[in-house]
Amino acid sequence: MKQFTEIVRNEVKINVRGAADEPVTSDIKRLIRLNNSLHGKTGLKVMPVKIDELKIFNPLNDAVVFSDEPVNIEVVKPVKISMCKKNFNLKKGENTVPEFLGIFLMGRGLGVKK
Repeated sequence: MKQFTEIVRNEVKINVRGAADEPVTSDIKRLIRLNNSLHGKTGLKVMPVKIDELKIFNPLNDAVVFSDEPVNIEVVKPVKISMCKKNFNLKKGENTVPEFLGIFLMGRGLGVKK
């Protein structure tokens, strides 16, 4: 029986293990994000989403953590975006926007703090 168990165990090890996705495994930019931290390129909250909530989840509304206090930013090119259930149509140049949008635009390389 011990020999049979060893044979089965060895077969399972060979057939069940998965191959590593090399480009993803070695890329430190693709690490799993910590819940409740901030995504560095958007300023949005990292949060778990259940699979049955995916269809209704909108990160530009649901994962916003910064305030709507006005900030001045220099927009590098025209931007049209809906965020926090508000529509924004920004021209290139200086704009006053809510803090949450300013951080999002700066993180995406679309704006610079004035």
